[in-house]
Amino acid sequence: TGGSETLTAGSGSATFSGTGFNVQLDYCPTITANGGGGSDTATLNDSTAADTLYASPTAAVISGGGCIARANNFSTVKAVSSHGGKDTANFSDSTGADTFDAYPTKATLFGTGFSNEADGFRYVYATSNANAADKATFHDGSGNDSLVGSPNAAFLTDNSTYYNKASAFKTVIATASTGNDTANLQGSTGADTLTAYPKQVTMTGTGFSNSLLAWLAKVM
Repeated sequence: TGGSETLTAGSGSATFSGTGFNVQLDYCPTITANGGGGSDTATLNDSTAADTLYASPTAAVISGGGCIARANNFSTVKAVSSHGGKDTANFSDSTGADTFDAYPTKATLFGTGFSNEADGFRYVYATSNANAADKATFHDGSGNDSLVGSPNAAFLTDNSTYYNKASAFKTVIATASTGNDTANLQGSTGADTLTAYPKQVTMTGTGFSNSLLAWLAKVM
């Protein structure tokens, strides 16, 4: 409908409700729900197997354990990994200015008219269409984290519980808080510039800018 619908789906079950209707499925291996253009919200839950999420501004699909749940045209999607398995989330952006915000336990890609979130996923990959205004922000965990940043991609990981990667984002910012964090910034084949302050390091070149904030440990 044109109102606000709510979907909760995963592992073969689903509840889809809105103004004047409520649909519940106890078991269905393949579930597809279509939003109606309002402020629709979908929650996609994982199975006990290794699940995979694919989320774009117009659709999100989670699959695993023999089940598939798909949400089309929901403005807000939240996928939750809480039943075990090394789950993977894949985000793709819009043609506009989008932001990828990644923490060890949660990552969100959002832009005009959409917000896709992955909670508790072991691996998260976000891909930009190389819009000049796209930005990725990484936040470290409480332990020892490692960042690798290049002109085309950057990832932050603790090598045990999370791995967050952003590809083709023009601007990448990584913030350190605690732990013995390390960072490796790689330049391009062109003329790049490294600017270093006590609490901020930035490498820039044609089409990219990678920055470290409060990175007090080792920068290579």
